Amino acid sequence: MRNERQQIQSLVKDFSSRMREKLLKKLGRGWRGWENDAFKRKLEDDILIHLRLALQGDASQWVDVANYAAFLDYQSRQATTPHDGPDSDEETAGIDEELADTEDNYPCEDCGAPRTKAQGGTIFTVCDDCWDKHHAATDTEAKL
Repeated sequence: MRNERQQIQSLVKDFSSRMREKLLKKLGRGWRGWENDAFKRKLEDDILIHLRLALQGDASQWVDVANYAAFLDYQSRQATTPHDGPDSDEETAGIDEELADTEDNYPCEDCGAPRTKAQGGTIFTVCDDCWDKHHAATDTEAKL
C-alpha cells in the first residue's frame, strides 16, 4: 500500500495534468486574457458559477474551479509584485487619449466586427458569434 505522500503526489500530478490539458485546449480555441487584470471580475464570477455546479454534483467542474483559482492566484501575486511602469507624469501623458481613441478598435479575427473592451475585445480574439459558430460542435462533442 502506498503511503500518504505518494498518494498526494499522484493526486496532484493527475489533477494538474487535467488542468493543463483543459487550458491548452481552451488556448487552442482562442481563449486568452486570463492574466489581464481587467478580466479579474469575470474570473471571480465564473469561479463561483463553476463551484456551484461542482457542488451540485458535476464533478467535471472541479478542474475549471482549480484553473480559475490559479488565474486569480496569479493575478493576486502580480498585484503585490512591483512592476516596471512609467515613472513620471511625462511618460504617462497622452495615454488616456490613446486608449479612448482605440476603445472600439478590437476587431474579431474572423469577421472583423469591432468590439469594445467590455465585449471582451481585449481578451478574446473572436466575437461571440464567431466563437459559437466555430466551437458549438466541438463543445457539444466534449460534453458527450
